[in-house]
Amino acid sequence: MELDLSSLASVRKFAADFKSLDLPLNILINNAGIMATPFMLSKDNMELQFATNHIGHFLLTNLLMDTIKKTASGSRKEGRIVNVTSRRHKFSYPEGIRFTKINDSSG
Repeated sequence: MELDLSSLASVRKFAADFKSLDLPLNILINNAGIMATPFMLSKDNMELQFATNHIGHFLLTNLLMDTIKKTASGSRKEGRIVNVTSRRHKFSYPEGIRFTKINDSSG
């Protein structure tokens, strides 16, 4: 199934398509990511790397949460959500994410 994590519409479509298959979901691994790209905005006008690596995963997880809970209840096995990341956060700004400048090409 196709999924573009930088596009909220694509994430919503993927989640709806997956749910329509009525398949169980015991584990969700959020592992896609991009890094060191030239400054670009996503289709939703968010900085592309932030949209892909954070917002897309957050939305996907939330849209599939009921399926994960339903599977856990039916199988009596807890579901798992794994978020894979890198060490890049160690090289961030001292004050952390600059949310007020998230779409600023200078930062």
